Amino acid sequence: MATITRQAINSYQISVTNGVVPDGMFIRDVPDFIPIINRSDTPLIKAIKSSGTTDKLKMEYGQGNLPVRSVALTAAVTAGASTITVDVPNALQQYDVIRFVNGDQARVTAAAPANPVAVVAHPGGGTLNAHSNAEVVQILGPAVPEGADTPTSPTSAGDLFFNYPQIFEYSWTVTHRGRVTPNYEFKSDRFQAELKRKMTEATLDLESTALWGKKQQGDGSGTNPSTTDGLIAATTSNVVDVGGVALTLSHINSLLQTIATQVGQNDMGKYLVGNYNTKRIFNTFIAGTRRSGMQDKTMNITVDQVDTDFGTIKFVTHYNWPDGYLNIVNLDDIKRVSYVGGDWKTGLFSTQGWYDRGFLRGDFGFLWEAPDRRGLIKNFLAATTTNYPNLDKPV
Repeated sequence: MATITRQAINSYQISVTNGVVPDGMFIRDVPDFIPIINRSDTPLIKAIKSSGTTDKLKMEYGQGNLPVRSVALTAAVTAGASTITVDVPNALQQYDVIRFVNGDQARVTAAAPANPVAVVAHPGGGTLNAHSNAEVVQILGPAVPEGADTPTSPTSAGDLFFNYPQIFEYSWTVTHRGRVTPNYEFKSDRFQAELKRKMTEATLDLESTALWGKKQQGDGSGTNPSTTDGLIAATTSNVVDVGGVALTLSHINSLLQTIATQVGQNDMGKYLVGNYNTKRIFNTFIAGTRRSGMQDKTMNITVDQVDTDFGTIKFVTHYNWPDGYLNIVNLDDIKRVSYVGGDWKTGLFSTQGWYDRGFLRGDFGFLWEAPDRRGLIKNFLAATTTNYPNLDKPV
């Protein structure tokens, strides 16, 4: 276990206590010392494109949408009715033809649809048949009578979202002796070695924040910083909680279908992101389609991409993704923004003694655009053979 301290780094390995000379004064020779054993890869940050700078503490971004092309009944329709009650009445215009699930159609007659909406059966006029509450009604478009005044059509404004930047700042102190005296771990400049470590640590922190962060406005008080949303917190649309059952291919395909219906096949997210355990589960959906023979010398039990009706779906494995979470992402919608002058910077503080105090700082936030193009499946069972009998089987 590493020894961690926030004290100034000196030429000794441990502190002098009660005048006793520490063992750290005697330099050991460990020529094959491995500097870093913790993993330092940052796949999410590498996948996120830089999108320049901002001078706004509230970073706003939007998602434009056309008016909805379907509405849902919010009350049952009785046989013989001449009105319907829907969840988004403003999506309808006079003369719109609408279609019910069973194939029945109706036509909107009101000049400015309110709730309930005045309708007649289509074609031919008359009253409606019975329909259930919550039934989805498809909008086919207007059928304007010849010579009638042009109806006013629905218009839509895009959804607005926002995030905040977050200041990442680190410092370290090395005495003059500590900087120039070699030890078993560092043979040269200890200050520069610590700078390299802090740069790695900072990048790992940025990676974790991009995944787990939650936004907070901040108020400049010194106790309430602004913080930035990570991907999981910013995935607010198309979230499916399976409630503690085993993940199935149907869960994934159903969510892909939902996203494709909303935004289209070209723009939908086509990257599945999960950890190694979730990837093992995903492999079980496809592994059974492959067979091995007596001549095979190697065996492949992984599936990295699958051609589907939605396009080519690729699985991206991330070591730090939580168990029970699978994201669907469009990487083009993810951007990292730095506050003006907030790219990584390093330097020295002014000091009043024979030591150096360095700093590393950056000011970053993320734009998680177009939530409708991504999704999240969460709370599925862990990767065990009890939950997934075909786990890690090549055939």
